[in-house]
Amino acid sequence: MSGDAKTIDVSPLLGNFNSIRDYIKFTFGSRSSFEYDKFLVSGHYEPVYEYPIANNNNVFKTRIKLNYNFLIRNFEEYIKDKDEAAIPEFYRILFGKILEEEAFKKFNGQSIFDRPEENLKESMLDSEQVRSLPFKFEKSISDELGFADLKTFLERFNSFKEQMPFYTEIKIDTHQINRENTFLEIVEKYNFFSQLVAKLQASEKKLKRIKTTTRQESNNSEADVSITEAVLEKSFFKEELALENPRDLSEMAASLNKLVETKRLSNLRQILRVQDCYSEVIGYKISKFDTKGANPTPISVMYVPNIDKQSIEIIDNRIKYDKEYIYVVSMLVFVICESISFRNNSVALEPVLKIFEVDSMSYANTLLDSPPIEPEVEILPFIGNDSRIKINLSTGIGTKDAIPVVFSPQEQQRYTKNKEAQERQEGDRKITFSSDESSDFFILYRLEKAPQTYRDFETADIRSIAKEFDSPAGSLDDNIKANKKYYYIFRSVDYHGNFSYPSPVYEVQIKNENGVILPEFKLYEFKSENLSSASKAFRRYLYVAPAFRQKMLNEQAGNAIRALNDRDLIKREVSLGTGTDSLWDRKFKIRLNSKSTGKSIDINVIFSINKD
Repeated sequence: MSGDAKTIDVSPLLGNFNSIRDYIKFTFGSRSSFEYDKFLVSGHYEPVYEYPIANNNNVFKTRIKLNYNFLIRNFEEYIKDKDEAAIPEFYRILFGKILEEEAFKKFNGQSIFDRPEENLKESMLDSEQVRSLPFKFEKSISDELGFADLKTFLERFNSFKEQMPFYTEIKIDTHQINRENTFLEIVEKYNFFSQLVAKLQASEKKLKRIKTTTRQESNNSEADVSITEAVLEKSFFKEELALENPRDLSEMAASLNKLVETKRLSNLRQILRVQDCYSEVIGYKISKFDTKGANPTPISVMYVPNIDKQSIEIIDNRIKYDKEYIYVVSMLVFVICESISFRNNSVALEPVLKIFEVDSMSYANTLLDSPPIEPEVEILPFIGNDSRIKINLSTGIGTKDAIPVVFSPQEQQRYTKNKEAQERQEGDRKITFSSDESSDFFILYRLEKAPQTYRDFETADIRSIAKEFDSPAGSLDDNIKANKKYYYIFRSVDYHGNFSYPSPVYEVQIKNENGVILPEFKLYEFKSENLSSASKAFRRYLYVAPAFRQKMLNEQAGNAIRALNDRDLIKREVSLGTGTDSLWDRKFKIRLNSKSTGKSIDINVIFSINKD
């Protein structure tokens, strides 16, 4: 079933060795027989793993992202105390709700999740029709659907992901192998991917010390990589494997034997040259772990065959807000290994078929909503009243990136978590502010002295403004004194307790001049620094000058430097800079950002040669 054994005379290879035993001992160690299973796998994250070495075609990238689409309070409350396994699965929800073409057009995810007790009852999602789903992710995406139909199924159902309140998107750029004359082609044709998964699940996972390299560096190091190995014995194909049509077994065996004889290492010389065994990636395993749990057992596992030449996308909605998860993606690699044994000066090679589960990459992150942007503000006077104003606030709409303005250590902790969840690069101090839900309430900050920066509002008079019923707006009447200036900023706070970016500063004053009441409401600009006095101190932080090599005479570019005492000649033809990239007569922009206000100033610089 797995190919024929071959006996090879190796006496021409011996050279100065007295026997093949001495040669094998020198080359591979003192074992009289062993299995040769050298193949390469590499993942999205460095390093590139060698087990013990391998096949450069097995390169893939995985992108995992936790997406928060919108708030449905009832749904978040519904799953808050549930284990992830008890959260209805995205595909089961869709399959339970969409049973015909017309229902696809009418599907409204928001209305379903807004009434979870009514629409997500286990009895509804565990009906006989749903139980007979042609896939079970915990076991595998099943064979009954077929690879082509499974691809269509995922593409169709994944199009509804934007109707989920939140989810994890797992996109794998698959190994682009030619599917003709491959083990994957045989698995697809005879539908036994799930049985291969079961074989792996029954095998023990081990840590193996293997070589690693990185794409940036040529030096090798060693690492412990988690690898599960399952041997596909002849008995597996003859006795254990259950095909839909038992009469297909002999046809499948013939295809497999042909593949093995075509792809295996056919002679010892290839092994002695440390050539790679034939390998191909037949699928992927996605494991999800709770970072706070002491138990290393994953809280969910998904298997998916390599159904596409380009990419596979899986949606995982069984996650909870403000909880960190670790996803581990493993490749399922089919390898035609060789069992090697020797007697006197002959070596017997016999193919051994194996499936390796190799942990390739991991990803950790927390599902968080972006903090909201500042609220919309309207300040109105009361007719004939110089000591009272009305402030109307409503939820702002939009998205922007900005450096957070922090008023407390608690806020700093929140913004730090937001930055990590948004995967901001090191050194990037901005985060994304976005309003995708109605504010829970608003906060008013009031000063009676003109502020220099936003930080001055840390000591301001602070009041909260509640929303009006189910409206996204709120209002407050504030008492002030006539002929006195007040300074206000406002912030929104959302359902998750995120603070918005502060509004612009509003300068408010109601003048009463002999009974004539004149309200003055305007935006206040922070006072600009005195640049002439500040420039002296700033020299410690910023110094711009050409590098030494840019100031050296370039004798190749200037062909008349020989006459240095000829002033006119120097004016015409002197050239500076010995580097390949000259800065002379080029424009440069230097941008300075304020740490306190977030404002920036641009300085345009042109480097020119003064020939006088």
